[in-house]
Amino acid sequence: MYAIEFEADVQDGLIKIPSQYKELESKHLRIIALLDDSEMIKPMQENKQYTDEYINDHWRELLITATTDPLQNDDKT
Repeated sequence: MYAIEFEADVQDGLIKIPSQYKELESKHLRIIALLDDSEMIKPMQENKQYTDEYINDHWRELLITATTDPLQNDDKT
């Protein structure tokens, strides 16, 4: 695996690849995004967006926290 680095702005959910990396336009890439603004992390945490790997590893805990309040006397849990 080899790595390149460039900065780009996301517009409408898309990242434009710089012209010097034209050969990447039809390749499969593994993207790692580094954000300068730590405030961007809060909305992602509030929406509770998880990676597929995290869900596969922690689905039982996620299922338990998604059910109704366990302190209520409720037969659904």
